[in-house]
Amino acid sequence: MELITLEDCKRYIKYEVSEDDLNDPDIKKDIENLDQFRNTAIRYLKNATGKDFISNPVAKTFCLIFVDEMFSDFKGLTKNDVTSTKYLLLAQLRYDNELWSISIKK
Repeated sequence: MELITLEDCKRYIKYEVSEDDLNDPDIKKDIENLDQFRNTAIRYLKNATGKDFISNPVAKTFCLIFVDEMFSDFKGLTKNDVTSTKYLLLAQLRYDNELWSISIKK
């Protein structure tokens, strides 16, 4: 189970494409970058908190905001400053022990 999916990210940033659009190289690159940003957001959250979140709504919101910010920067889009919101959520998640698990390496 993933904290956020690629589909969650596309919905959050309002990136709507049809199956036919996926043949367009620019759209294909956007989707690849969006998925990379999704993975980066999840990893950043884990590194910042030391926790693997499964379904925490604050963690999910943090990751979606993070992805939106990175995608907007990548596309060169004008955006509102969400940095303070992102870091407030991150600070909250450091102390939130609900719905997380510790990875055990074998």
